[in-house]
Amino acid sequence: ADIALDETGKVIWQETPVATLAKGENILKPRLILLASEQLNGSAQEAVIRRLNDWLSGTIENRLKPLVQLESLPLAGPARGIAFQLSENLGAMQRFKLNDQIRLLDKKDYGRLKFGGIRVGYEHVFMPILLKPDPTALRCLLWAVYQERREIPPAPPAGRVSFETDGKLPWTYYMTAGYAVFDKLAVRLDMLDRLASLLRRASRGLLETTPPPATAEAPSEAAPDTAAEVTVDVTGENSAEVPESVAAATVTAEGETEAPAASSGEEGATTAATQETLAKKRDLPRNLPFKPTHEMLSLVGTTREQFALILDKLGYVAEGEGEDLTYRKKSFKKKTRGPRQQPQKNEQKTAAPDRKKSKGKQTEQKRPQVKEKEKEIDPDSPFAILKTLGKK
Repeated sequence: ADIALDETGKVIWQETPVATLAKGENILKPRLILLASEQLNGSAQEAVIRRLNDWLSGTIENRLKPLVQLESLPLAGPARGIAFQLSENLGAMQRFKLNDQIRLLDKKDYGRLKFGGIRVGYEHVFMPILLKPDPTALRCLLWAVYQERREIPPAPPAGRVSFETDGKLPWTYYMTAGYAVFDKLAVRLDMLDRLASLLRRASRGLLETTPPPATAEAPSEAAPDTAAEVTVDVTGENSAEVPESVAAATVTAEGETEAPAASSGEEGATTAATQETLAKKRDLPRNLPFKPTHEMLSLVGTTREQFALILDKLGYVAEGEGEDLTYRKKSFKKKTRGPRQQPQKNEQKTAAPDRKKSKGKQTEQKRPQVKEKEKEIDPDSPFAILKTLGKK
């Protein structure tokens, strides 16, 4: 109780700084540097370091318990890879970086990840329980220590759904704190995920899109979600599926929720009804225009201009103006390439011998065979008699 950790990374004992945090082998395992090490020698210094290290490990484990316990979850294959990367990034990552592993997950894997407090969202994979002020402050401190920053940046304002940034810190800091950054606008991940769910439902005609009042202002503060949920993707594209064994409710085509079956005798009927509902969803249109609602703006607590920026970054394009303003998902069409012109094989075969013949003619012209004339021997030379020796 006498030891504490302040916001600058110093360990305080009886109101006196005795050590400071430094980069360690792991982002969750920083090392300690004693501030008064010259006053301690030998076994006394080792005992102090051991005592402080034990205290620091226990503090991190208590304040970030869901994150530390990811290593002990009964996971295998891609699910274990997701948990490992999430632990290395302090509990929040962009979804596209994990898409390869997410595609390989089955329903049991989704259930185990949910049990461990991990939400596989539309845009991010994160742990909602770590978005509370105390875990957020510690995660930001560990990030700054591991990045070896000279000045420890303060944690984001507690309870804020969105706020303007000054642009001095990288986006990875805000991601660690549980915020996604769009230009200079930071939006909390759990609210952004709920907004993405509403947008997908609206683009399929599953949401009543009553436009917000002109004078309404969205609240800027809200408590983070504490329950880890697996997001339901009503579009059926590039998002998580809810495992049947752990789903708390099933989203219907009308946007309402149905409770799961209470008895084992109704499991067959429930499964058939679920499959029928999913089949109906597949038949629904996928890219309908929709108008923004007051609920959408209140989730992220932004102005209309900031809301338009968020939708643009999420892949929605605005159509019309004023009361006729609607949004639609951007369509990405693959570029069609024309057929490549390949030379005919017959022409290549006929051209090859011609080239060989022409090369042969050139070499013959360049290298004419010239016969050397035999040199005549001078009859007055003393060596002239040697020519007659072979004729006898």
